Amino acid sequence: MNVQSIEADDKRAAIFTATVELIAEKGFHGAPMSEIAQRAKVSVGTIYHYFKSKDDLIMKLHVDIKTRFAEALLVGDDEGMEPYQRFYNLWRNMVKHLASNPAERAFISQFDNSPYEKTCGTDQHFATFARTVVFIQYGIDNGMLKPLPVIVIMEATLALANAVTRLESIGLTIDDEMLKTTCRMAWDAIASHE
Repeated sequence: MNVQSIEADDKRAAIFTATVELIAEKGFHGAPMSEIAQRAKVSVGTIYHYFKSKDDLIMKLHVDIKTRFAEALLVGDDEGMEPYQRFYNLWRNMVKHLASNPAERAFISQFDNSPYEKTCGTDQHFATFARTVVFIQYGIDNGMLKPLPVIVIMEATLALANAVTRLESIGLTIDDEMLKTTCRMAWDAIASHE
């Protein structure tokens, strides 16, 4: 990789970091390109060199965050694990990632409750989280999980993980016992009890 490529990656990363921080603090409308540029220590023109528009920047940032989140979920994943243990591994990774990245968690929450979310669609979501989708579909097909659409199971699990990590910011301690207890709650919500 040459020096120019490294500089370009650094600038793009700085723009992403500034954008996610500002949006987490002030929302989409409270994060104009001029403030993003100032926080990223680049010119507004530099942002437009990498992104066609603010919408393009937000969409690409969303893909970047979701891709890294999907990768984080799979740390230590092993298809040979017993299903509940595999779910616990996924849960632990999800909670730890969300807790470690509060600005990204806030960005995704705002994104998922905005008109931007409608432009993504389920196919893009499923492609990003392909291995997790396969695991959930396997659980549904084999009667371990409730016969619901995969996206419903994913969103229900994520909602509880978001709630747990959001409460950490007001003093809840996420220790091993809390992880195990909340994982059991999530599992009980999606598991088939027949």
